[in-house]
Amino acid sequence: MLMLDKNLLTELVDKCMNDLRTSSSLNTGSLKEEILTTVHSVLHKTLSNLDLVTREQFDIQTKVLDQARQKLELLSNKITELENLK
Repeated sequence: MLMLDKNLLTELVDKCMNDLRTSSSLNTGSLKEEILTTVHSVLHKTLSNLDLVTREQFDIQTKVLDQARQKLELLSNKITELENLK
């Protein structure tokens, strides 16, 4: 799983949008719309290729991991007890 810096994405989008707003070559609405569509498409494609999970999926996996750690600790303690009985 990849941890992604939200500030990096925000900065990327802000730069794209700022460049589009200040560009003097974007006098026609259709050209501007085409560029915005392209930028959106590139960002969507880039984000789709990343190994991201939803918050809900992350929380579920965190809970599963916590449960596994608890079971491992119990088993480890049980092994120690059994070893001490010898």
